[in-house]
Amino acid sequence: MLSAYPALFIQEDLGYSVIFPDLPGCQTEGDSMDEALTMSKEALEIYISSLLERKINIPAPSNPLEITTKEKEFVVIITADRIAEPIIRRARNKEIFHGNTQHT
Repeated sequence: MLSAYPALFIQEDLGYSVIFPDLPGCQTEGDSMDEALTMSKEALEIYISSLLERKINIPAPSNPLEITTKEKEFVVIITADRIAEPIIRRARNKEIFHGNTQHT
């Protein structure tokens, strides 16, 4: 499943903040452009996976040309080609197993 969404990148003094206008609460940041791109892809994959896991409809992406930007803001299309359900499960299992390992 491939999903692509516009992300609003905001250049800050010490890196970039990233907001997905179509996905409430989906945001991230990075100290560099490369890190912000990597983190935004991961945030998108986890967000969509979370919606799928909770059986919530995934909003349609908006037209990136219709997103209003201000100074030091720009739009980048981010793709989620790997939905992170297995990542979420592995993280939960790791917590469980790690917790058991500490207590034995």
